[in-house]
Amino acid sequence: MARPGPSKAATSDATALPPVTRSSAHPLDRPEGPAPKSPGPTKAPERKKTSTSTVPTVSVAGTGAPEEPPTEEELRKTPASERRQFNIGVPKGLKLHRRAGLYAEDHGLSRQDQVAIALDAWLRERGY
Repeated sequence: MARPGPSKAATSDATALPPVTRSSAHPLDRPEGPAPKSPGPTKAPERKKTSTSTVPTVSVAGTGAPEEPPTEEELRKTPASERRQFNIGVPKGLKLHRRAGLYAEDHGLSRQDQVAIALDAWLRERGY
């Protein structure tokens, strides 16, 4: 039995794309093109530290958040049955996945715990 050929409706005037070359390297490890020229280093705005805590004390009453942020040890001990998935997309340019992986290797804190701590701190700063 012969296979049917391409239909006339499927043909177009578009040019064929060159074949894709695959690399075993991670996309973030591949060399990038020339870096964009920047106007120079910018100084980050100074923040006033209100306490010795890494997270400013802001009322989070009524948000459902615990009064005190969890410690790294408490997060590590949280069983999988007490966790919920949080699937988000982040800009590739920030290289968060790679940076978080490097931090996880150096400090033994999983990516999911890093995200939990960072997002909790960010929301607490804003009173949520």
